[in-house]
Amino acid sequence: MSDPDFMIKMENFDLQYCTLSMAQKAEGLIAAETEDSIKVQCFDADYVYKWTTSMVENVKASGGCKA
Repeated sequence: MSDPDFMIKMENFDLQYCTLSMAQKAEGLIAAETEDSIKVQCFDADYVYKWTTSMVENVKASGGCKA
């Protein structure tokens, strides 16, 4: 990916600090997209899409942090 700072933030993400509402907002932001539609726009963005989808599922499964 072209932005190393962004990659570091993704690598350091800790789902125990993510609320369920924050995960739901992220899910809403990518809801209209698919993996294929993202690849067409920017190949690197596909990695971010997959990561975001995975993190949303993990936060939903854990219930997220209680703010």
